[in-house]
Amino acid sequence: MLKRLSVKNFALIDTLEFRLGKGFNIITGETGAGKSILLGALGLALGNRADTHALRNPQEKCVVEASFEVNLPSVNAFLQEADLEVWPELILRREILPGGKSRAFINDTPVNLSQMRQLGDLLVDIHSQHETLLMNAADFQLAVVDDFALNGEYLRQYKEIFREYKKDQSLLESLKIREAQSMAERDYLEFLYKELLDAALAEEEQQELEEELDLLTHAEDISLKINQILWSLENDESGVISILSSQSSDFEQISRFSSELGDLSSRFESCLVELKDIRNELEKAAGKIHYDPSRIEVLSARLDLIFRLQKKHRVSSIGELIQIREDIGHKLESMDSLVADIESLEKKILATRQRLQEAAQILSERRKQAIEAMETRLDETLHTLGMPDAATKIIIRTLDDFTPSGIDEATFFFSANIGQEPRPVAKVASGGELSRMMLAIKSLISHKTLIPVIIFDEIDTGVSGGIADRTGKVMKQMAQGMQVIAITHIPQIAALGDHHFMVYKETAQDQTTRSTIRRLSEEERIEAIAGMISNQQITEASREAAKQLLSSVVKKG
Repeated sequence: MLKRLSVKNFALIDTLEFRLGKGFNIITGETGAGKSILLGALGLALGNRADTHALRNPQEKCVVEASFEVNLPSVNAFLQEADLEVWPELILRREILPGGKSRAFINDTPVNLSQMRQLGDLLVDIHSQHETLLMNAADFQLAVVDDFALNGEYLRQYKEIFREYKKDQSLLESLKIREAQSMAERDYLEFLYKELLDAALAEEEQQELEEELDLLTHAEDISLKINQILWSLENDESGVISILSSQSSDFEQISRFSSELGDLSSRFESCLVELKDIRNELEKAAGKIHYDPSRIEVLSARLDLIFRLQKKHRVSSIGELIQIREDIGHKLESMDSLVADIESLEKKILATRQRLQEAAQILSERRKQAIEAMETRLDETLHTLGMPDAATKIIIRTLDDFTPSGIDEATFFFSANIGQEPRPVAKVASGGELSRMMLAIKSLISHKTLIPVIIFDEIDTGVSGGIADRTGKVMKQMAQGMQVIAITHIPQIAALGDHHFMVYKETAQDQTTRSTIRRLSEEERIEAIAGMISNQQITEASREAAKQLLSSVVKKG
C-alpha cells in the first residue's frame, strides 16, 4: 500500500507530507483546493513526465517522494532484474530541477524514467473520469479479459515469442533486400573475379617483367658493350688481365722485402682474381642476352594485361589487384552464405510461428473460458450500481494474423434495458453508464490483479443518492483486498472511508496561497461531510445527516 507521500515546491504546494492507511482512504476538498495537484505530484513519483512550469518556486527544485509497503513477486522480480536494493519500504523519489532536468530514484538508487514508470505501473492504478474513454479501445477490453483470466504469465510467454517472431521477420526482409541487391551485381562481380583469377597474378611479377623487357629491348647494345669490356679485359697484348698477370710475379718478388709490400701484393692479387671472376660472369651473361622478338611480344602482352587491370580497378600495383580479387571472392562467398542464411531463417520462422500459434491458442482458450463468469460478475455489479436491467456480452473474435496480444479481439457489448439488443458499449452507453461500467470492470479485476493500490479520481461525477451509495459500497468492497484511494465530492462515498483526508488552501503571512492536506478527526469528518451535503452552508440539519451517514456505516461495519 501507499504509506506516505511528501511533496515539496510543486504547484500550490510548498511543503506537504501525509500518511495514508489501509483499506478505504477518502480525499475531499473544495474545487480548486489542490486535489488534482496532489494526484499530479504522485504521478511524478510514478514516472509521469515533468513540467518545469509546475515548480512553485522556479529557483528551487521540486521533490516528490512516495513510500510503499509492498511484498509482491512482480515488484521483487523487477527490483532484482534492475539490480536495485530491496528495502523494508519501497521508496520512489523524483526531483525536478529548475533548469528542466529531472532525476528519478528507487530506494535511493538513480534510475531512468522508463524504469520508474514500469515500477509505478506495478504499484498504482489511477482511474479517472477520462479513463472511461478507454472503453472504446479494443486493446483495453482484451486486457480486462486477460486480467480476469489471470493470463499474465501466458501473455508474457506469448509476447516473448512474438517479439522473436517479428524480429526474425524483419531480419528476413532485410536479408531478402540484400539478396535482391546482390543478385543485380553478382554477374558483374563473377566476371571481375574470373578475369582477375585467370590473370594468375604474382606479387613481384610486374617488376621482373619490366626488367626483362627492358633487357631484351636493349639486347644488341648491351651485347656490344659487354664484348667491348671483355676485349679490354682479356686481349692478349693490351688486355687488362694480361698486363696485370705479367706484373703479378714482380709484386711477388718485392713483397718479401717488406710486410707493407706484402700486403699490397696480396691486395693486387685479389684485384686480379676479382677481374677474372667479372670476366667469367660477363661471358655467361653475354651467352644469355640475345634479341628475341617473340619473347618481347609475350612480355609486352603480359604487362599490357597488368596495366589494363590496374587502370580498370584504379590501382597502381599487382598487390592491390590481388587484394581486390580476394575482396570480390569474399563478397561472392557472402552472397552464397546469404542464400543459406535466408533458407535457415525461413525454417526458424516457421518453427517460431508454430510455437506462437500454440501460445496464442492457449491464450484464446483461457479468454473464452473466462467470459461467462466475467459477464455474470459485471451484470451483478451493474445491477448493484442502479442498473437492474443492464446486460453485458463479451465477444472474442479470432483475427487473421498475430498481434502483440495474440490472435483475439475482444468487444464488450452492453444493453441497459430489457428487450434491447446488446451493442458495442462505446456506441450505446451514456457517460454515466460508461463510468459505472468502468467501475464494475475495476471491481471485477480488483480481486485478480496484483496491483496493490487503486485511485479513483472523481469518477462519481454525475451520480447521487442511492447510486452514489452503491458506488461507494463497491469501492469499499474492493478495499477489503487492496488499498483504495477515492477523491470524491459525494458525502455518501466519503462516509464509507476508513480514513478521511481534507485538501484545502490557506494564505500564508507572505500573502501566497498554499495547498495542504490533513487527516480529519471524527468531529472534523462530521463537519466536512455536512459541508458536502449542504454545499458548504453547514447547518444543524446537515450535521445530523452527516452523523447518520457515519453511524450507518459503523452499524453496517
